[in-house]
Amino acid sequence: MTAPLYAAGAALRRWQMLTLVILTCLLAPPLQAEVVYYRYKDANGMTVLGSSVPPELARQGYQVVNIRGRVIREIAPALTEDELAEKERLQREAAEARRKQIERREQDRALLQLYRTPADAERARDRRLQELDALIQFKKNHLSSLSKDLLQYEAKAAEIERLGRQIPQAVLIDIDRTQKSIGTLETEIMEAERQATTVNAEFVAIISRLQYLQTLQSQ
Repeated sequence: MTAPLYAAGAALRRWQMLTLVILTCLLAPPLQAEVVYYRYKDANGMTVLGSSVPPELARQGYQVVNIRGRVIREIAPALTEDELAEKERLQREAAEARRKQIERREQDRALLQLYRTPADAERARDRRLQELDALIQFKKNHLSSLSKDLLQYEAKAAEIERLGRQIPQAVLIDIDRTQKSIGTLETEIMEAERQATTVNAEFVAIISRLQYLQTLQSQ
């Protein structure tokens, strides 16, 4: 009998304690909001401490302080038109810099997929330059052959004229066709030489970038 009575008494005491806590919370006065003041400068530049900030002065910025004068929050002055324009300019520049950085990373990733090392790029450059050099040499040989043909056609035409005869149409066609072929070859040779210069310049930049990336990876 003693144990059940003891348990019942303990339960009653816990109930009484809970009731007391609930009543205390209900009867306690509500917490008052912290009193704050606003510190700002008036039209004459004098510091003012008040319960509010005039709307026309709020753009100058102000401080929110508690009753002990401690700054709780500080509101910065509104930007002027020039300052706002400068801020927007800097934001645009930062956005453009981020865009270029992302683009550069994508370019580097693509570059490393093509060439793992600077030596790979050098070999690719040499192969391309050798191909162009072979093409240029082939066209120059052809140009030399056509130039000899043209001299023969022109010599033949001159000999016929000295004999007082009319130059045959076939000879004139040969001269015209050969001159045009020579002009085409000269243009093609100049284009191939330009390509070789471009390839060399492009690979200078590629190899330099690969060397830079390789240095970063080794750090």
